[in-house]
Amino acid sequence: MSLPAAAQAARPPGAAAGLIGYVIWGLVPRCSFSLDEQGKPMGDRRATGALVHAWAGLLVLIAGHGDQVARVFRSPALLGQLAVSR
Repeated sequence: MSLPAAAQAARPPGAAAGLIGYVIWGLVPRCSFSLDEQGKPMGDRRATGALVHAWAGLLVLIAGHGDQVARVFRSPALLGQLAVSR
């Protein structure tokens, strides 16, 4: 049984976002290994990481979840939990 059109429109595209996330985070280590193999200095690897994180932040904003990110930064307890969980 399929969902009505209104329910399908209201459903977030979680599977697509999850797939994109796995692709991004799967490619990040590969890029790092590639830079290691080429003998690039640490600064190049950090710059690549910064660009990837900026891209991920842009995807969060495009998906319309910027308010959730702002909520994390307004809550010191939650921000602390996330900082130590990495």
